[in-house]
Amino acid sequence: MNLTHDEALIFFEWLSVQDDKNNLEGDEAELRVIWRIQGQLESQLPDIFLPDYAERLAAAKSRI
Repeated sequence: MNLTHDEALIFFEWLSVQDDKNNLEGDEAELRVIWRIQGQLESQLPDIFLPDYAERLAAAKSRI
C-alpha cells in the first residue's frame, strides 16, 4: 500500500496525538505494529521537524 505525502503526514499526526493521549489500545503485538508504523512515518517525513510543521499539516488537510 502506498500513501501520498499528505496522507502520511495526516496519519502520522493522528497517531502521535493518540499516542500522546494514551488513546492507542490493543494487545502488545498490535501496539508494537502501530509504533513501528509511527517510527517509519517519522523517518520518512522531514516536515515534522520543520518550524512550519503546523502550516504544512494544515495545507495537507486542506488538499485531502
